[in-house]
Amino acid sequence: MAKTLCPADVEELQEMVRATSGSKLIPFGGKTKMDWFTQWDSATWIDMKRCFGVVDYQPSDFTITVSAGTLLSDLKKELDASGQFMPFDPPWIEAGSTVGGMVSTGVNGPCKQLWGGIRDFILAIEFVDGQGDFIRAGARVVKNAAGFDLPKYSVGAQGQFGILTSVTLKVFPRPRGWRTLCVRLPSMERCLKIVSTLGSQPMDIAALDFDPILRTREVDLFVRIVGSQKGLQSTSKRLEDLLTPFVPEWIDGSDEEQSMWDDRRDRPLGVNLKEPGGGELWRITCSPSRIPKLESLLDREGVLRQYSHSGNSVWVLLEDPSTADLLHSTCLQTQLDGLKFKHGGSTMRRLGPQSEINYWNRVRRALDQEHSFATW
Repeated sequence: MAKTLCPADVEELQEMVRATSGSKLIPFGGKTKMDWFTQWDSATWIDMKRCFGVVDYQPSDFTITVSAGTLLSDLKKELDASGQFMPFDPPWIEAGSTVGGMVSTGVNGPCKQLWGGIRDFILAIEFVDGQGDFIRAGARVVKNAAGFDLPKYSVGAQGQFGILTSVTLKVFPRPRGWRTLCVRLPSMERCLKIVSTLGSQPMDIAALDFDPILRTREVDLFVRIVGSQKGLQSTSKRLEDLLTPFVPEWIDGSDEEQSMWDDRRDRPLGVNLKEPGGGELWRITCSPSRIPKLESLLDREGVLRQYSHSGNSVWVLLEDPSTADLLHSTCLQTQLDGLKFKHGGSTMRRLGPQSEINYWNRVRRALDQEHSFATW
């Protein structure tokens, strides 16, 4: 029978880990991604919601240290007050995601396109390992080459290495303006050529997404640009020239523009992770050169998908769970890895060869010799 523990501080967390030796431990925060661990019925769940708050924040240093149970919405408010933001664009802010969940997931929003992902902005972590020991790794400086880079290895680790207690992040000044271009293209081939061209241009493109339209060959392309008013005008003109003969529509920086990107980030393909039903939601790490092979299956099966980061990641919604087997086979052939974020019937939890797992297991064995933490 599963039980839930809720530590109030690091010391209490250490005691709990030591006292639950032999039981699988699953830390969690906002429960936005709980589908990951539904197979661990007898595990001990560690609720980190009482370990929250800003530990240290000096806006002039552009770094902030927060406890792992801190809601992303609260962190965003803190940064907003100083005119700063998280450039890696973390998803599920309003759904109740926490800082620890953000790091453990390793999922970035569309604006990773310009500024980079969480791995580029995480400076230091503190965590409790499988023996209940408290460990600090990294430093509150951007340039630091001391020891093994555990902060970056914690990104996407899904709680396998230890229970995060605090995270130090680098942050940026909030951009002065935004604008989004929307254009319908005749085919995926044409879209990929345009995406490649845009990637070679010296423009401040914050996000570059595209969605194939079911039962047609057409693709909707979305390009979000950032900068001053003068810079936005200049970049807009260059984009229109590059997209000739297509005529794009523009959404200026407004509530409508922000809401559009919030939906793409937090409700990919219209899916709310906290609502039951709606099919299986997968996220696949991709690359533009491998998209044609992947598209041949997804288009044939009528699968909804949403590409992001110039085609380097894709959300896939499977309404028929049996399609997961076909998708897994294609991912194996194309060397693509996928992770399920919402269950819908199939027993599969990961797609593709997962070539990094053996290396991650070596890191995990060093930090969790007792195999205390549940694995995916």
